[in-house]
Amino acid sequence: WAWLGEEQPVVEDVEQDDDEADDKLKGFPVFDAALRQRAFVTASYLAALKLSTPESRTRLLDYVQTGVDRDDEGSPGWKAIKYQLLIALDEPQQLERDLREWIRTDEYATPWRLSLGKLVAEQGEIEEAIGLYEIVERDSLLGPSDYATLSDWYLVTDHREEYVKAKVEAFKAWEE
Repeated sequence: WAWLGEEQPVVEDVEQDDDEADDKLKGFPVFDAALRQRAFVTASYLAALKLSTPESRTRLLDYVQTGVDRDDEGSPGWKAIKYQLLIALDEPQQLERDLREWIRTDEYATPWRLSLGKLVAEQGEIEEAIGLYEIVERDSLLGPSDYATLSDWYLVTDHREEYVKAKVEAFKAWEE
């Protein structure tokens, strides 16, 4: 944690033509960033172990949440990290809450809808999963594997016509 700090450092844009660029690049920030990234990966790995303490998990989640909160440009970077971390920590309830929040607040919520669909399907809520995928389908954003998943869910819920349609759409979506 000594390398990570309590929150992520703010990275300033440095223009190549700027005379001050040389001064800003002193201290090898690229190497510092690589070291912080490795420290973060190590902390994530240790937190995901069964022997980890609840305090280490909470500290890591708080660190990531700081990045999510500070990420004001709508970039999914820290959200994607939190998503992966919650899966590794086996926290499906927190993951579901976060996915629902991101769907509600993000401008581009398609990846979060697809992820939430898979999560609720794993929990046995197939009809809700179908509804989430159908929203994405209306925007014509389902890929072949998404259609295949949707067709399987239709089959499980005994929606024969929708099953056949989704299978056909899956084949149409494959690139030649």
